[in-house]
Amino acid sequence: MTEELTIKILSEMATPGSGHIFSQREAARSAIEAIQCANTRIVELEAALTVPDDALPPDGQEWAKVLPTIAFHLIGRHAENWAHAGQLMEAWRAAVNSAADAPQPAGYCIRHADGLRWRTLDTQGAPDWTTDEAEALCFSLRHHADAFACDDPEDVRIVPRANGGRENGYA
Repeated sequence: MTEELTIKILSEMATPGSGHIFSQREAARSAIEAIQCANTRIVELEAALTVPDDALPPDGQEWAKVLPTIAFHLIGRHAENWAHAGQLMEAWRAAVNSAADAPQPAGYCIRHADGLRWRTLDTQGAPDWTTDEAEALCFSLRHHADAFACDDPEDVRIVPRANGGRENGYA
């Protein structure tokens, strides 16, 4: 309710013949109290909606690696108020967007733990080793390289593709 409307209603109630037992002084006092109460509530709500950035607790959360459902749960549980929840949601969204914008590797290769040999396929299609990184067997997705390397009897590492590498047709 606006101040003008409150004053209008109370002044009509205080006019002689309105049937109300208010004096103009009581009506003015009531209007002032209503306005002060409304202003106090407005200030409280505005304070609840604004939290300075330096008042945020350091969360140390790597938001780019958090699934949306987990982020929703964490934010709902640890936010101080709605403004803080909004800022945490923005931090999560910004981290996810920046992670999506980051350049992805061109592929993943399987390198021996000694760092000198790369996994490849021989002419029969059997796993073999090569010292030429350009001949290395590369996968476009990390989990495909993991699946291929999981049965490898030797100690291997999955590394981002650096110097080309032979496409193997696996998506």
